Amino acid sequence: MSLSWPFVLLLCGLFVLVITLFVLNVSNKRKMFQPQPAKTPHPERRSMTMSHFTQQSQTYLAELFQQSHFDTHHTQEFGPIVEPVVLSGVSYHPYFFKPLTGYKPTSTSRTFVKYTFFLLKPPEDLKQRFIEEVEKQRAGQAFDEQVIGDYYVPVFPGASDFQALTDDLTVLLQTQLFPAKGYQFAFHLCCPTADHDFAIVFLEMKSVSQTIQDLPDGTLFEKSFS
Repeated sequence: MSLSWPFVLLLCGLFVLVITLFVLNVSNKRKMFQPQPAKTPHPERRSMTMSHFTQQSQTYLAELFQQSHFDTHHTQEFGPIVEPVVLSGVSYHPYFFKPLTGYKPTSTSRTFVKYTFFLLKPPEDLKQRFIEEVEKQRAGQAFDEQVIGDYYVPVFPGASDFQALTDDLTVLLQTQLFPAKGYQFAFHLCCPTADHDFAIVFLEMKSVSQTIQDLPDGTLFEKSFS
């Protein structure tokens, strides 16, 4: 019995198809048993630590305040506190900054670090003696190191009366200056201003928490002031 050519061609086509499927199946099985390169996991993004943030923020704000002049007669920004502040026997005139201000650690930051501050104005004669000795020091002349050191001693954060002051100011912020706002303030640093007064800076800690989550660990703050 002879086969017709169309039938022969159909059988050949089926034979080729079976062989092709067999080869593909064997190839896939080999791939299944071949060792696959291990996937390198992406390192988990770490947020900035509180200690790193504190160091960066204190440096940033200290430089900012050392370059800044403040007019306490500007009643829209500053208000006087009637009772003087006495630290280590030195009587200061205190003022509070009325707004809650802030800064962005970097140009790409999505949140602001909110803060406010108080100003302590030393007695004028004490300030003048300090300025005279500092100018002598800068000019390379003999100067009284004791006068310069004594100027900073009363506002040293480790002193007990200064600690009591920051505690009282924290309560003042949350109960009288920014009441019912839900803010949480914490003392951040004390630093001199360009006028040789002292700024006592408080951070609003909810904004700090949001900022820390937003910044990767190791971020360096950008100096956005001149």
